[in-house]
Amino acid sequence: MVEGKLPDAVSLLPRILAYLIDASVYVVALLIILIFAIILDVGFGLSIRDLELALMLVIIFTPILLGYIYFLTRDGWGGHGVGKSIMKLKVVDISSKKPISFRTSAKRSAFLTLLGPVELILTLRQPNHRRLGDFFNHTMVVRK
Repeated sequence: MVEGKLPDAVSLLPRILAYLIDASVYVVALLIILIFAIILDVGFGLSIRDLELALMLVIIFTPILLGYIYFLTRDGWGGHGVGKSIMKLKVVDISSKKPISFRTSAKRSAFLTLLGPVELILTLRQPNHRRLGDFFNHTMVVRK
């Protein structure tokens, strides 16, 4: 790669598939928690209705919070989360060509969280398929 030149762009399809894989991991985790709650209710006679309100809130919101934290920081694990790893993609810093950190992943993902549809439209219009989060954090999705 020539110095100063951006890496080859990754098409949108592998990136979208990686995102859907990450979303699937989150949904499966929530289903496991739901099944666990049903087993407690049916199998052991413990009812969620019998739990204190605070404990119910913890049971409900902890997985949601953990899922949100995963979505923000998922690309901090060597530049890829589960989805990008399966799709053989990673997010790198444009200058250093090194995988991004958890902090950069969170800042980059915040744009997608706040501006989802706008991010998608702008990404479609970019020849190298970089999102706003990529531009502001000097990152790019590349093949491993």
